[in-house]
Amino acid sequence: MPYNGSSLAYALENVDTTTTHILYVGTPDITELNQGLRDAETRPSVCHAMADMNVHYALDFGPVEVNRWNYRAFYPGFADLNTAPGFVPIASSGHAVLYRIDACG
Repeated sequence: MPYNGSSLAYALENVDTTTTHILYVGTPDITELNQGLRDAETRPSVCHAMADMNVHYALDFGPVEVNRWNYRAFYPGFADLNTAPGFVPIASSGHAVLYRIDACG
């Protein structure tokens, strides 16, 4: 979700991300992830989008957004990844968590 700071991984660490800034233009694959990532285990279209984009990890900075608005409703696929099946936390710092996505097998 670009509004929580996770897209800064692209700028600060040269890591490919699905969104590189808050004014990105979404593709159908990105839209699929934004809407359904947390349901990857039961939503094959998410796994197809992940494969198309070579996505294996999700970086979650939590619900606080950098601009003090609330855009979370536009990104339900990233909601509560800590309770989504197939998301394994592999690193964390404060509220930020990096998940390995095992949901697609």
